[in-house]
Amino acid sequence: MRRGSRQLTSAAKLREFILGQHRHNVALIRDEQRIYELLAIADEELWPAFDAHALRVRAFVAELIRDGIRRQEFRHCNSVRAAECFCTSTATLRKPKAAKSFRSDGDFMTPDDLVSFSVEALRSASPGLP
Repeated sequence: MRRGSRQLTSAAKLREFILGQHRHNVALIRDEQRIYELLAIADEELWPAFDAHALRVRAFVAELIRDGIRRQEFRHCNSVRAAECFCTSTATLRKPKAAKSFRSDGDFMTPDDLVSFSVEALRSASPGLP
């Protein structure tokens, strides 16, 4: 980030992280078919390295949520549980097979719509996330 530029909000960081993962998946599908296929197999077969990656993603999302709570962008909640919900709700953008079948044409939602919905859930009071 350049000096003097405005610091991103936690919500913006979450949005950019998930949308960045989606862009990366789309690029792999388009340009690196073999790597994409390997990742899809690793996810499907629950390879330990892929599981470790998923845990790192969840931990990073939990940290962004904790930061958002500290900044009063997000309501007070269990950040680990909220990260699990957030990652599950955006899995169609991040998981290899789901990303390949995600449709954002016509009347369907866009990746931005899905991430916006999931970020908004962190701001609003909703049951189920103490």
